[in-house]
Amino acid sequence: MAKLILIAIALWLIIIVLKRYRKGMDQQEGASGKERQPTESMVQCAYCGVHIPESDSLKARGHHFCCQAHMDAPEDVNDN
Repeated sequence: MAKLILIAIALWLIIIVLKRYRKGMDQQEGASGKERQPTESMVQCAYCGVHIPESDSLKARGHHFCCQAHMDAPEDVNDN
């Protein structure tokens, strides 16, 4: 019976130590700047329809484009 109590206490201590370790790791990640980046809007290329992050897109004539070649394409082709 004493062995069961000792095993239960040992398991309980292991669980507490692991929880504290995990909490410490989470705090370290937050302090080191590895927090999640804010989400960014996705836009669709007006020429080919591919979706890209808004910060990577090129904007012209009120539309977003994925590359310079698509932005320079004739405007009537963009009416897909």
